[in-house]
Amino acid sequence: MKKLTLFIDLDGTVLDVSNRLYRLYSNLLREFQMTPMYSKEQYMGLRRKGLSEDAIIKKQTRGFISRRYMARRQALVETPEYLGYDLVNKGVREFFEAIIDSHNIVLVTRRKNKDILTLQLENLDLLKYFADIVICQEELKEDSIRKSKCFIPDNSIVVGDTEDDVVAGNNLGLPTLALTSGLRDEQFLRLYKPA
Repeated sequence: MKKLTLFIDLDGTVLDVSNRLYRLYSNLLREFQMTPMYSKEQYMGLRRKGLSEDAIIKKQTRGFISRRYMARRQALVETPEYLGYDLVNKGVREFFEAIIDSHNIVLVTRRKNKDILTLQLENLDLLKYFADIVICQEELKEDSIRKSKCFIPDNSIVVGDTEDDVVAGNNLGLPTLALTSGLRDEQFLRLYKPA
């Protein structure tokens, strides 16, 4: 029997990235001599409703620093200093242990730096679970998944926490699970009709 391939998103699905994202948001605003307008709960609530980081910053600063803020954020978001705030979501390791013999687990991410990603996964003791790592740069997520050595159209499933994951799974015609414990809430994800 062929192993089922599970294409699983990293940030928000496997890792709780809320501490990193909020710390970066608040630190960058202070760097620009501004006070964060939102608490962590408020900030993550906006993100979970689908607001982009750029939209949140434009709302708070009336657009005065958004371009500089976003450039600085891009430079820092994947640094080891900030990645150190990420936590493995509860139950992830146990889930991987339970399915590793019957599934190919493929990590899917929009991270930019594979070396830093690999180091983080090693430090979190997660690297050993993945049969493949798919890094999606600017291309569509489904195109990157299709290139994976583990992709079998009639024997794969997509799991993620954002519209990007749901759209990829739907466009590939794969069963798609949308988790509401990550970066988007249930109401927002339902708009994309996970299958």
